[in-house]
Amino acid sequence: VAMADVAASKLAEGTRVAMADVAALEAEIDRLHAYCERHGLNSRGVSDIVGREFALPVDAEHKATVLQVTTAAQPHMRAFHLAWLGFFSTFFSTFAPAPLMPYIKPALGISKREAAVAGMASVGSTIFFRLIMGLVADTIGARRGMAACLLVTTLPILGMMYVQDATGFIVCRGLIGISLASFVACQAWVSVMFSKPIVGLANATAGGWGNLGGGITNLAMPFVFLAVRDSFAPGDDDAAWRLCFWLPALLHFGTGLATLTGRDLPDGNVDELELSGAKQKSRSDVVLKVGFSNLNGWLLCVLYGMSFGVELTVTNEAATYFFEYHGLSVKLAGALASCFGLMNLFARSLGGIASDWLGKRFGMPGRIWSLWISQALEGVFCCLLGLTTSGMALEEIPASNTAGRCVLLLSVFSIFVQMAEGGTYAIVPQVSRSALGVVSGIVGAGGNLGSVVTTAAFFASSDARTDDSFIKMGLAIVASSCLCALLYWPDEGGALLGPRALGRFNPQLVLPPEGYGG
Repeated sequence: VAMADVAASKLAEGTRVAMADVAALEAEIDRLHAYCERHGLNSRGVSDIVGREFALPVDAEHKATVLQVTTAAQPHMRAFHLAWLGFFSTFFSTFAPAPLMPYIKPALGISKREAAVAGMASVGSTIFFRLIMGLVADTIGARRGMAACLLVTTLPILGMMYVQDATGFIVCRGLIGISLASFVACQAWVSVMFSKPIVGLANATAGGWGNLGGGITNLAMPFVFLAVRDSFAPGDDDAAWRLCFWLPALLHFGTGLATLTGRDLPDGNVDELELSGAKQKSRSDVVLKVGFSNLNGWLLCVLYGMSFGVELTVTNEAATYFFEYHGLSVKLAGALASCFGLMNLFARSLGGIASDWLGKRFGMPGRIWSLWISQALEGVFCCLLGLTTSGMALEEIPASNTAGRCVLLLSVFSIFVQMAEGGTYAIVPQVSRSALGVVSGIVGAGGNLGSVVTTAAFFASSDARTDDSFIKMGLAIVASSCLCALLYWPDEGGALLGPRALGRFNPQLVLPPEGYGG
């Protein structure tokens, strides 16, 4: 009996040791998995619902937990790259006429007022279609909405080659501008592919690289014009600027077809998942009521109007400002104006990174403060840009050698514009899970409406000085940033209020039906 007790004791001790060794081994394996996942490897071999293994590590909803821009693997990174490239194409085509205005104006007899109307048409025509795109993204998927947007608007780009007067020019710019609804598809598509801790970075990077189209078109189109004129229309400026529009047309068509190769959701396309029962069928009446009744969405709509809307306005005005005020050549004016858009290469991502970082530490209040600070500084540098030359007579500005200082201020101003945009769309996915597309559409439409308002209020008048307009717009931006104080989530609070500080008040005025996930 004694020997049996000793053996049992040794066996129990051995079992405890073995179990401790197994636990230690499992912990070590978990640490190895965590290391691999941080470096973008799906070491656990997680697959989608039909058995296709993901290229990236994913969370429980199969959303990617890392952003790995060096790959275009299905489904996450393919969607990411197609999303930003589609938006880039529409941004490029919408603003392609801006750096060519010194050639287009005399050819079509366009006045300053008509040029401003054309600029407003290019960014205002998409307001309604951004709302529609939000509904499309929530019901049939952002991928198909993006493809349709790109392919359909190829036609008015080609039509730009045949306009004969200011009216035709305004109409074509308005029709091309509809394609900017692709932004809503871009952000909605990326939002369903990446997990909450990095969705701010993913959305901001996709949006920023898409917005880069504005800088690239200001930089590239004057050189495209010169190449086309030298090669196909020697000495004929009118024919050359018209032929330039083949480039954005081909970009639209090629990107539109490529978009169809992506996947709507991590596990498959919307219609396939709904047919198999893996996804709840979306109801347009629910997403519309829920999306339009969220007060946070409408506040972000106004805030985005004073960041993205400002970007659109400046993109339309910058090249002409350097050409007319600083007496620079068309090529140099376009190159300097492109600095504003080129900040998108990194600055919008900075806004997303800042929002994600503060969000991890302070929750939603951290994200709101990130947006508030960025937008306030955006307004300050907009004012400083205008103040550089506002006290000078117009004829004195070219000799003042202030162009370099203006480019520096324009670039810093742009950095905070993009950071505010990235900060806004880092918050949008947290507004309404069941109506993400509609909320994205509302906020995105606010961006374009903001451009219409700022252009009409500050730049459309024939006797308005552009530098004075920058000062007025900057003051409006600073004032609007204070709306961040009104953003509020019941469980997390706001910038100035703690959780449940407003009692039972919920900014989501109409709740989705119980059990509805979208």
